[in-house]
Amino acid sequence: MATWIVLGASPQAPEAYLRAKETPHDAVITTNGGILLEPAPTYYALLDPHACRMYADHALRAREAGATLVTKHFNPPEAANDAGVGHFDLFVKPRFPLTLSGLFCVEFACLNGADTVLMCGLDGYFTPDGQDNCYFAGVPGRKHDRGHTRNVLPYRTADIFREWPGVQFVSMGAPLWRPHGEHANWSIA
Repeated sequence: MATWIVLGASPQAPEAYLRAKETPHDAVITTNGGILLEPAPTYYALLDPHACRMYADHALRAREAGATLVTKHFNPPEAANDAGVGHFDLFVKPRFPLTLSGLFCVEFACLNGADTVLMCGLDGYFTPDGQDNCYFAGVPGRKHDRGHTRNVLPYRTADIFREWPGVQFVSMGAPLWRPHGEHANWSIA
């Protein structure tokens, strides 16, 4: 059995990650600002061009600490250089369109043999008070974030849960989204 921790950067991430680390696990993959909570993960993923620029130095330090750097497949491949990730170790083609960084990490864990995925800090893109306070870039008011939480996460998580029915997905803390449909392999801890 392989247990993976997927670490995002939502306001719940610090407490959720502390709880998840109490569970024996085989790998930690983090993305974007999650690197501030875990500077030496097993894998560090960057996809969004803004995040690639924002966390470029953190990525290099994570690699020095032993992390494998992961990003999405770029077409053409030279576009990876433009995004600042041409030097990354792995280029993975997401299985589903409009893959957000945290969901990319969940997919990556599944593709690499996880049978349990502890999802920390993947609660959605606006704060629990319902305001458009974006934790991703540290600036409030990114209009698309509320749309991602309400219109993308419910469907993309459902796609992933259906694609890997033998994997147990555990949200470490209540997210601001619910997957579309019923999924016996998803729970909240």
